[in-house]
Parts: sequence; structure tokens; C-alpha cells
Amino acid sequence: MILVIGGAYQYKLEFTHEILKGKKVNLKQIRICNGAVDELELIMKSDVVYQFHLYVKRMMELDMDVAAVIERLAVENPDAIVILDEIGSGIVPVTAEDRAYREAVGAAGALLVSHAEAVYRVFCGIGTRIK
Repeated sequence: MILVIGGAYQYKLEFTHEILKGKKVNLKQIRICNGAVDELELIMKSDVVYQFHLYVKRMMELDMDVAAVIERLAVENPDAIVILDEIGSGIVPVTAEDRAYREAVGAAGALLVSHAEAVYRVFCGIGTRIK
């Protein structure tokens, strides 16, 4: 697994395309799922899991065990590239629900890192390998 993290709108998906090009992957053949709209089950079959932080939000709304889903992802789709927005570096959210979400995304990121062979932090489209 490869984890790509960074703030919102930092061109993480575009950076991920560069990783895939470096692996000589045909970009027209990759499967990308999007945490904003796609079914949760697609993360087990997709090459790229985009906006994983939004999957976390949806899992919380469904009272699912996020850690169990990540463990399953690591086993069933170990070659996936997971893209996760960093949401814990800004202003502390006002509501308890938003604070719980921020905490859950941080915990999900830490667990994803433990399974990742490589981790990149992207800022302004430039990725720096941190693991």
C-alpha cells in the first residue's frame, strides 16, 4: 500500500498519477474510487482510493469500525494507493461531532501508515516521501 497525504487541494491525485506513470501503469486502466460518492466496498477493488477521509466520515455515520475496514483493506487490496486529506492541522472544530471526525481521520491515517510501504506528503503538487 502507498499512502498519499496532504491538505485539501494540494494536487494529491495528480501526484498519484505521477507515481502510477513511474510504475508504467496505463492511467486509462486504473480503477479509482471516491470517498465522496462511491460504495465503500469499492475500496477493496480499486487501484486508487481517493478522498479516504470522506469514507471515514461515511463509516462513522454508519457506526462502522474504521480500523477493521483498514485492516481488511490492507489484506484484500495491499497494492492500493490511498489518498487522505490531513484535516487535523487547522482550527479546532466547534462541534463534538466534527472533533470526533477529525480524531477518527487522524487515527485512520496512523493505521494506514502502519500498513504502507511508502508514504508521501504532498504540498502544492510536490510530493515528499516520509516513509
